[in-house]
Amino acid sequence: MKKIYLVIIIISIFSKLYSQSLIDIISDMDKNYFEKLEIINNNKALTTDSNNLWQIKRYDRWKSFWDSRIDQNGEYTTYLNTMSNIEIPKSTTENIWQSIGHKNDILPIDFKFIGRVQSIWVRPDNFNIIFIGASNGGLWKTADGGVNWQSVTPQYSFGVTKIISHPSNYDTMFIVTGNYGQGLLSHGYYGQGIFNSTDGGESWNPVVGFTPSNMIYMSDIIYDPVNYDTMYAVCTKRIFKSIDGGVNWTVLSARPTAETSTFSEIRINPVATNYIVVSGSNEFQTSSDGGTTWTSIDFFSTETNDSYIKVDYSPTGKLFALYYYNTTGYYFKNYVKYSTNNGLTWAETNFFGEENSNGHATMSACFIKAQSDDIIWFGGVTIQKTTNSFLSHDPFSSSKVHDDIRDICFPYPTNLNLVYVVTDGGVNKNIYNDKNTWENINGNPPTSPSKLFQVFDLEAKYIKPPGLTR
Repeated sequence: MKKIYLVIIIISIFSKLYSQSLIDIISDMDKNYFEKLEIINNNKALTTDSNNLWQIKRYDRWKSFWDSRIDQNGEYTTYLNTMSNIEIPKSTTENIWQSIGHKNDILPIDFKFIGRVQSIWVRPDNFNIIFIGASNGGLWKTADGGVNWQSVTPQYSFGVTKIISHPSNYDTMFIVTGNYGQGLLSHGYYGQGIFNSTDGGESWNPVVGFTPSNMIYMSDIIYDPVNYDTMYAVCTKRIFKSIDGGVNWTVLSARPTAETSTFSEIRINPVATNYIVVSGSNEFQTSSDGGTTWTSIDFFSTETNDSYIKVDYSPTGKLFALYYYNTTGYYFKNYVKYSTNNGLTWAETNFFGEENSNGHATMSACFIKAQSDDIIWFGGVTIQKTTNSFLSHDPFSSSKVHDDIRDICFPYPTNLNLVYVVTDGGVNKNIYNDKNTWENINGNPPTSPSKLFQVFDLEAKYIKPPGLTR
């Protein structure tokens, strides 16, 4: 009888172990690289199930990335801390790389120089000054509307997920760093905290500092639109608040409701700023007292446990939410809901149920921005726009706009036609409210020494000079 109990216990342990998904395993921070591989290799079904293709894709990327970067003990921190000390050289006439590919004329789209950009901020009183945050290449600036770009954080190597300025003093700026769950690393590029500039973005200093070994991703930061001394910032598992303009920060009580849930963004009701909402992966919470207490809302009911929510308030305080959720294996559906009571209850719009097979890239890139109760921009892989509060909607992308929209910016509130987006293919601008008039501003003309593009890997090859015998 004891042997039977022992067998049952062993079977139970292994059943629990293998009930984990690939994403759960590779995101487990308590296990090193070799321990994760052992679990996965002992359950081949995890990497062969045709209904699990999007997780297999992320696993393949994760494994390919880390195979050559973990240390002899299977730990990640050696690489991460080394990366945090790499200096990115500014573009100068003495330090120019010459492009030897790709050959643009064989491509059916207009991507002369491309690279993933995660965030954007355009100075409202001078549209020629633009800052963009790379997924892991720091903060970049142009002062000529996108002709030339240069790094303004050469001493740091991090992803910049949000860029903001003081609402009435554009020389005071903040960025948050990290890049959760994007691309090659299943758990993203770890951040180094919140950084502040008081000279218009020329120099930056940490105000909430982390190291990559802390394994923290910052994802959003905002000002209270009425009281500029009050600010909020978000990382995957915590919400921060400042009441002195970003000098000091405290951690609020809110926590994700499940181990696999994460925060990604925070929004304040512009007409009642004590109401705050936070959303993310499988997560939505609302506060009516400036973040002191929080209420978790069952946003999805019984639909799914694999979802992503993006939210935005309109100027009147109407809250819109775009969410993607996994249906079966590799397919995702997306909906838009709205709320008039700060997320306590929700109503459906006419935009619902569109299905695609673009996998996790769609979820991580989704966005929504409400210019008014009627005019809302939204999307993920591509840009969509409604001008009648979702009675209808139309695509607003073109062949000049790369897929996967990471951020959208309207620098001048009274000109709703001026819009900037950043994507996995760089930076685009549109000033005519016409989807056919997008302009690429990754660095023009092509002879410019300072262009934006993404490098995935480098290899050095030694070539023996002529006449050298050894």
